[in-house]
Amino acid sequence: PIPNQTYTGYEICPEVKLSYGDYILTEGVDYTTYYQNNVEIGTATVNVVGIGMFSGYIDLKASFNIVAQTVENMRCTSTSSNSANIEWDAVNGATGYIVQILKNGKWTNAGTFTGTKATVTGLAVGSLNYIHIAAYTNVNGKNYVGAYNKHITVSTQPGPVNTRVSKYTNS
Repeated sequence: PIPNQTYTGYEICPEVKLSYGDYILTEGVDYTTYYQNNVEIGTATVNVVGIGMFSGYIDLKASFNIVAQTVENMRCTSTSSNSANIEWDAVNGATGYIVQILKNGKWTNAGTFTGTKATVTGLAVGSLNYIHIAAYTNVNGKNYVGAYNKHITVSTQPGPVNTRVSKYTNS
């Protein structure tokens, strides 16, 4: 399979490698490739057709996804004892953003947002939290999700200090 490709605004033509037994085929000599729908975010197709001595023997078709670019410049703008406000740069062509937090060793969805700001709630008081984001683009009802960015570490504020005196001794 061809892995997801990141949107660039230009034609995306992932390399195709073919072999026949131990013989490595050469593009332009043994086969040619034709790409379709390979500029915009969505599903693209590559057709591989035999030429030369492989004419009539090779006729393959594979698809791959073009996904949104990776979110950049994510930052925490403020925290409370149980939440964090984060912002990031907009990704060209993104419909929305998926924010995740690492809980008990697993990335868990904290919400889906259409803008470039979010408040992540439900964090433990005075805790260290790892947050990352992926942009997605919806095309004909299907979400094409880009790679998650490098996480940021967010520390929530400590809770209120209990100033109640439990015992007082007068000397």
